[in-house]
Amino acid sequence: MYSKILLVGALALGETAAPSAQRATAPSAQQQPLAAGVSDFLAFPDEEKDLNLKSKSEFEKIAALKGAGEAAAFTDITEEEFNQINKAMKPCFQSLNRQACGGRASATEYPGGLHCPPGSCCSKTVIEQGKIGNWCSQSWVFCSTSIIYDPAYSYGSCKCDSYRNRCPVGSSCFDSSFGAFCKCNEDLEEREGGCHFTTTTTTTTTTTTTTTTTTTTTTTTPPPRSLCKVDDCRPGFCDVIDNKVVCTCVGGYVSKKLSEEKEQCVFNY
Repeated sequence: MYSKILLVGALALGETAAPSAQRATAPSAQQQPLAAGVSDFLAFPDEEKDLNLKSKSEFEKIAALKGAGEAAAFTDITEEEFNQINKAMKPCFQSLNRQACGGRASATEYPGGLHCPPGSCCSKTVIEQGKIGNWCSQSWVFCSTSIIYDPAYSYGSCKCDSYRNRCPVGSSCFDSSFGAFCKCNEDLEEREGGCHFTTTTTTTTTTTTTTTTTTTTTTTTPPPRSLCKVDDCRPGFCDVIDNKVVCTCVGGYVSKKLSEEKEQCVFNY
């Protein structure tokens, strides 16, 4: 009797175990989507889509205000050729490793600032010539973090991207291994740190005995423009529109008019 009970129990267990085994080997309905396209798995939630679209819209709005950017051409010139360029045609100046930079140079002597070359930071802690700070250094010890160096004057920052607006009217900005420089556009000539139109007028007077030719050369300078300086519109973007500085400020800041030609980004209280 006892053995019959065991036999019946074993048969019952076998019947219930078989469907379980079949369920384990059969493909699950939840696994079917694995055959779907990859794009289905990369789809963003609706909230994230909205956020991406909003960010893209804000970016396009700022880009429209700033207009198309100008890429500076790199000119391979010699150091001798660079040194012959008029100082007024240099929107900023590049120092040398272990030489002065940033706040150690006066704005009067170096308009646009004195910047360290590529590979060097303008360290606040390095000591040179018995004085501490504002020297170019290549040492990681003095350049490990922007807390101990000035990013505005470090790693080849004298470039047209930041200082092209300091070039004289009628000129274009070019980058070189020795820093940025300005060059007068075609049909303009550089004199005394500016670009000028040259007009030549020839008048001929003829008489029965003498022919007199008088040549008069006059120069005119393109109208002045407002310039974006390095500290204008911080934190934000500076641009010149209709000869006026226009600020595009980052989030939390708004533009404030300082004069008819100047704006500034201030915190939006």
